[in-house]
Amino acid sequence: MISFSDIDCKNRETLVALERKYYKQSVKANKLKNNKLSKKKYVAAFNKAADTKQQINKILLPLFMVHNQEFKDIADKNYKIVDNKNLKLKTRKTGRPLIGYRADVLSGSINKNGLIYCNIKEVATGLREPYSNYIFPSHFTGYINCLGYVYFQVSRTDYSMFKTLPKTFSCKVYDNGKADMHTEDRDYEFLSEEVVTEIIGTIFSSISEKDSFFENKAKLIEIINDYRELYLKEIKI
Repeated sequence: MISFSDIDCKNRETLVALERKYYKQSVKANKLKNNKLSKKKYVAAFNKAADTKQQINKILLPLFMVHNQEFKDIADKNYKIVDNKNLKLKTRKTGRPLIGYRADVLSGSINKNGLIYCNIKEVATGLREPYSNYIFPSHFTGYINCLGYVYFQVSRTDYSMFKTLPKTFSCKVYDNGKADMHTEDRDYEFLSEEVVTEIIGTIFSSISEKDSFFENKAKLIEIINDYRELYLKEIKI
């Protein structure tokens, strides 16, 4: 595997910043863990730490795919499970953002229960046009990777005669987790200013498929964590 000092400067600096951030967030979450009065604060702190760790793993993933054959072999098993899937997802939650007028980025992960959960991460902002409320996201591009991370960004929008919210989605996964998703059905919301804030869907066709995916994921995370332990000593976090 590539040594930490050989990682390109930009990624190395980003990793150091994220590791320091993750350490502080983890310490905060652990302090709140056993405090019954701070359950909501603990969940929020835990989720922030989990998001930061996901960012770390996303940077390391392509490096391992190139420089660690054992990792790549296991990752390919998971891509074999998710590739060539035709998925159906649906809107689970809607909400009214403080700014923006439609979801622009949805990201999340495959839960251990086998379901995909994607939450709104970015909204479309900028100058509202007279017909902004009638624009809806019709196509998304993104990925479902070997660690179960899911990401969709709006790649095309269309107009409707009335304000609508996407209700169901069809998603095709191909070629190492790359994914295309499009809106199938929509609900008419004549006066609402809500946007899609969470979508959900199934991905596995059997329990054995789900179990295999998470067994492989555990091995991949173990390889990543072993590598992180080495460079954390080097950068003294």
